[in-house]
Amino acid sequence: MNRITNILLYSFLPILLFAQPDTTAHNRIIKGILDYRNELIARNPEGFKQVYRLEEIWKAEDKEEVEEFMSNATHAYHILGYSPKSIIKLVHKHLPDFKLQHLLTEETVLAIVQNDDWMNLLRHGYLKPNPPFQIDSKTGLFEELSFYKIRDGMKIAELGAGDGTFCLLLGLAFDSLTVYVNDVDRNAVKYAASKFEHCESIRASNRYLMVEGKNKSTELEAVKIDKIIIRNSFHHFSHQPEMLASIRASLSPDGDLYITDPTLLQDKKPECDKAMSLEALRAIIEANGFKIVEEKQLKDWSWVMLHCKPN
Repeated sequence: MNRITNILLYSFLPILLFAQPDTTAHNRIIKGILDYRNELIARNPEGFKQVYRLEEIWKAEDKEEVEEFMSNATHAYHILGYSPKSIIKLVHKHLPDFKLQHLLTEETVLAIVQNDDWMNLLRHGYLKPNPPFQIDSKTGLFEELSFYKIRDGMKIAELGAGDGTFCLLLGLAFDSLTVYVNDVDRNAVKYAASKFEHCESIRASNRYLMVEGKNKSTELEAVKIDKIIIRNSFHHFSHQPEMLASIRASLSPDGDLYITDPTLLQDKKPECDKAMSLEALRAIIEANGFKIVEEKQLKDWSWVMLHCKPN
């Protein structure tokens, strides 16, 4: 029995740790990720072997550069329609200083983009970026979920949901949610929908509704949502005042808005050239119908989490 086959078998063992039921969100999300991770292995063992064999990528020192490359490659392939060959050309043209240039073969890029479910879990930091890809106990996901205070049966919307991985994880941990997966990019919405359709680990009581949003509207004003979550997207909104007005109209009377966004910090490199200062972020929120009732810096990140209520 070879090494990878052993890993395939032993990767199912952690599920036994959860023989006793636990209703806490923390343990439920751990079990959900384990279920999903094991589903991905069972669904495509050869794909897992491909991911496992990308040894030079997992050994690279600059983990952030690796994660950014995986993110851009999967987005370019699945949402923008680029071929692996075109992706390589774009990297050579726009990122001449990319340290992993020597790894940019069509075979490597194809292994990454065809195993995008794995890559999404890895680049979001939910799994450790090295074989056998165990759950990262230090991931900020647990801190986020504690902050959002999601409960079974709620109506949740994520604006700027992108590849839909966070919404998928909610369905692994909670019951009877109605999840509105919102993005202005039609291709991103379709891509996320395909992930939910093929995922067997999502709890059966959950319902996903795909929403193509607009630059000035959530397209959810008639729904009345319990919690609207915006993760790593608010700084990209082109019409922030109008969107905040639309969000107010989309929330239930006692609804909550959560904005989790990278901010400019003196001791950290900006994650995005559009990132706002914390002062500017607070100002735009408070000038457009919301009060900030809770604020927390995400540990070891430049992200801040803001819990907002309509005035």
